This record gives sequence, C-alpha cells and structure tokens, in this order.
Amino acid sequence: MHHRFETRTKIQLDVELRLKGFSLGRFQTRDIDAMGVFIEAPGTRLQLHDVIEIDFCFDPDARHKHSQRGVVVRCAEDGVALMFVAENAALLEALGNQLADHYPPHYGTLAS
Repeated sequence: MHHRFETRTKIQLDVELRLKGFSLGRFQTRDIDAMGVFIEAPGTRLQLHDVIEIDFCFDPDARHKHSQRGVVVRCAEDGVALMFVAENAALLEALGNQLADHYPPHYGTLAS
C-alpha cells in the first residue's frame, strides 16, 4: 500500500501521458509533491505498477516540457496517482517556479 510522506500542493498543470511509447492523451494534474502527482485521467484504463512517461507542459504550445517517469500507485475513477521513479532537479525547479506564481513565496519550492 502506498503511503504519502509529504503534503501535496493543489495545482492544475497540463501533462501528456505515454505508456510504452504510445500517447494516452493530454490531461491535468490535481495535486503534486516532490514524490508524486495525482493526474485527472478518467478512462485511461491504467493499472497498478504501470510505468508511465509524464510530460509536464509549462506553456500553451507545449514547447517547454519536462519529462518524468512515474509508477501507478493508485487507480481511481477520476484519475491515477503516480509515484516518481527518480528525482528530476530540472522538473522540481520548473514546478517550484509554477508554484511561486500561484502561491505566496514560502511555497516556491518542492525540493525543501
């Protein structure tokens, strides 16, 4: 059973999901922390332990992306919880910048 160690921050970001190289589509995050993310992805039929490639899109044209691999740790009707496979410093910095734009300065980083 997956136990969360950090508090997730609610934020909606566009993400593209791939499974075994095949696109599953574009979705939105619900919340995120340094260890994982919940993605609103109803109907994707993902299963526990699937390894997913996640492209976080930080602009409307999806030109600035940061990729991260994640493992499905929980499936729900409205989406999936993914635990990141490895730490990605560039992604954490980009997410920190996004959070700083949405929240007061003390929420400016996920890595702390």
